[in-house]
Amino acid sequence: MPPRDAVTRGLSVGLLEQRDLASGTSSRSSKLVHGGLRYLEMFDFALVKEALEERGLLLTQLAPHPVRPVPFLYPLTKAWERPYVGAGVALYDGMAMTGKYDMGVPKHKHIFRKELARIAPDMKTDELHGAIRYYDCRVDDARPGHDDRPHRRQQRCPDRDALQGHRLPARR
Repeated sequence: MPPRDAVTRGLSVGLLEQRDLASGTSSRSSKLVHGGLRYLEMFDFALVKEALEERGLLLTQLAPHPVRPVPFLYPLTKAWERPYVGAGVALYDGMAMTGKYDMGVPKHKHIFRKELARIAPDMKTDELHGAIRYYDCRVDDARPGHDDRPHRRQQRCPDRDALQGHRLPARR
């Protein structure tokens, strides 16, 4: 459980870090905060629901400052993909809207070939049937442990402490 999340749930938190807080996270992360769209095809609805609720929580309450919506284009190479992928993305949006938290991202949109050529001029659209634009999120995790802006939740939960630049003795 991330420290900020634990504090907002009323837990006392102590964080020890040998180096800079959250050092190395950028190189070890995809930076995506997603709702698990690929798991819909596997019918893992519980996992998708959980991931979408977590995304909504991060985007709207826990970390709205570093988490931002990002658009994705799903190119449609065959005519049958528009209803198939469209139904999946519509279900994805619907599950996000019915979750505990605000969806926080725009709904998907069907993009036809002419508009696709305009918004993605480097994409070869000749053989495409268009695309579907959907949204997930990315996190700016360059320094997620450092944020000087006051947060209402942190102000109500002062029971947190961090110590960096120290090394714990090895266990014997």
